Amino acid sequence: RVDTLVAEHWRAAKGLPTHLRITEINGTKYPHVTSILQPDPLGMDPALLKCYATRGTEIERLCVEFIHTGKWEEPQGDIGKLKWTDIKYKEFFEQFGARFDWSTAQFQIPLRNERHRYCGTADAVTILDRNLIILDFKTGQWSWPQIVAYAESDHDKFIRNVAIADLKKCKLEILHHVSDDYIDDEWLDAWETFLVKRGEFKARFGF
Repeated sequence: RVDTLVAEHWRAAKGLPTHLRITEINGTKYPHVTSILQPDPLGMDPALLKCYATRGTEIERLCVEFIHTGKWEEPQGDIGKLKWTDIKYKEFFEQFGARFDWSTAQFQIPLRNERHRYCGTADAVTILDRNLIILDFKTGQWSWPQIVAYAESDHDKFIRNVAIADLKKCKLEILHHVSDDYIDDEWLDAWETFLVKRGEFKARFGF
């Protein structure tokens, strides 16, 4: 992961808002999916926001470690008044773990879409119910446009199934593209929502 302080200094030197996540490749700026969908800072106390981020990152790490070893580690990190037990990550794997085949799973997959000039990082690419999927672990609010944008990137595999591991509510949410001839309405709505946001981002920031 990129050091956040270094990234902020880099963006400031480029004259870019320091809260945005942007990757520059060969002189071309690629805003991250999350920044396109949420270009303004969240109206939350920075210390509390850091606690939420710390909890989410650590729980994702615990889940990946469990996938690799079959053993749960104790969570580490300062999350202030937040509680680790509010996130039902162990219960999620107890309820849904058998539906996954992690034998060929890849984690922290960098993705990029050249046509619409954006990038991002998917938490995992794995098998769910015998289908290849892009999976995101979530410990808070989420929406389909983010992970559908990942699926619409220039990935080396043709992936048209996405899933959210909602670890706060202990739910597994799945969305299928269906086929090239028919696009599911919810998928289409999510993709169109993202494209509108991408257009707004470009009009506002110039790239």
